[in-house]
Amino acid sequence: MPWALLMDNDDLISFLNDLAGVMQDAERFATLSGRGQARRILDALEKTCGTWRVIAEAQHAHDTAPGPDAETTA
Repeated sequence: MPWALLMDNDDLISFLNDLAGVMQDAERFATLSGRGQARRILDALEKTCGTWRVIAEAQHAHDTAPGPDAETTA
């Protein structure tokens, strides 16, 4: 997940907390249902990572975009 390195520390902590929450929810559900939840866990992890990837890349684009006073070279 190289895109995770684009996040600032606060976003990275939030992302990791979201991943931990997904895993805890899946474990709780598996314990209550008595069955493994590999596909459900994978789906939840992919959704969480996908959401945070968009956030990381958008924030990085915003942070590195030239400002209104940027000069162009021709």
